[in-house]
Amino acid sequence: FSVANEKSIILQHHNFFGYLQTYDSLPFYVEIQKPTHLYAATALPLAAKKTNIDTFSVSNYAALFSKPILYAKADTASFKLGETRFHIAVFSESGQIKSYQIRNYLKKVTRAVYELLGDFSVKDYHFTLYFSAKKLSKSSDLSNFGGTMCSNSSFYRLPELKDAQKLKKVIYKIASHELLHLLSPHQLHSEKAHNNGLTSEKISQHLWLYEGVTEYLSCLALREADLWSEEIFWSEISRKIGLAEQFETFSLTKMSEHIYQKKYRNEFSNFYYRGALAAFLLDIEIQKCS
Repeated sequence: FSVANEKSIILQHHNFFGYLQTYDSLPFYVEIQKPTHLYAATALPLAAKKTNIDTFSVSNYAALFSKPILYAKADTASFKLGETRFHIAVFSESGQIKSYQIRNYLKKVTRAVYELLGDFSVKDYHFTLYFSAKKLSKSSDLSNFGGTMCSNSSFYRLPELKDAQKLKKVIYKIASHELLHLLSPHQLHSEKAHNNGLTSEKISQHLWLYEGVTEYLSCLALREADLWSEEIFWSEISRKIGLAEQFETFSLTKMSEHIYQKKYRNEFSNFYYRGALAAFLLDIEIQKCS
C-alpha cells in the first residue's frame, strides 16, 4: 500500500490489516510505497529498500503487530548500555525537540532500569518518539499522551513541552515504565498472552502483573537511581492511593481476565494505581519474609 505525501505518518499495523485469525502464524511480507523524503523508524527488519519502496518480512503476525512504523524525516541518535544498542528516532512537529536532548534523558532512564534488572533481554531496542505541537490547556491534558510497549521497542506520542524540566520528568516516568515491560510481559507472562489476547474475550489474569507491578518497579527504579527524590516517590505513592479510591473495588485478577467486558473496561487505568499499590505492598511483605 502507499503512504500519503505527508510530513509524517504512524503505521499501527492492526489499524490497516485488522486481526487476522487463523492466519496469524503465517509469514508476512509487506511492501510500502512511500515519498522519497520519508524514512522508516521501526524495529522491523528491512528486507529490501528502494528509493520509494520499503519491504519488510516477518515470521508471523505477532512480529508485525508489535512493531509500528513512524514514517518521517526523524532526528536520530543511539547509545549502548551493557549488551544492548538503543536506537532513538525523534519527530517533533515544530522541530523544537532534538534527539540529543532526548538521548541524554533516555540514557539515565535505561541506566536506572539496568541497575534494577541487570542486562536487558534484547540486543537492540528502539525508542520512537512523536512530539505534537498542540498546546496543552491544562496539565490534565497529558492524559491524552503516553507510550506503548512494542516487543523490543516502545512508541511515544508526547507534547512539545518547552520547559526542559517538565519534559525530562515526563520522559523519565513514561520511558521507565515501557522499558520495564521487557521483564513483563516480554519475558514473564501467561501462555494466554502469546496471542496478545486477540482471539478470546477471556484472557490472562495477569494484567495486574503486566501493568501494576511494572508501574511500581518503574517508580522504584527512578528512586533508587536518584532520578526521583524520596519526597517525589512518596508523593507518587500517595497520589496512587487517592486515585485508586475513586474506583470500585474489584479483584485485580478477575478484572484482568475480563477486561474486555463493559463492567471492567473503564477500570483499566486502576491497574496503574491499585495494581501498583498491590505490588508495593507485596514488595514490603517479601522483604519482611526474606
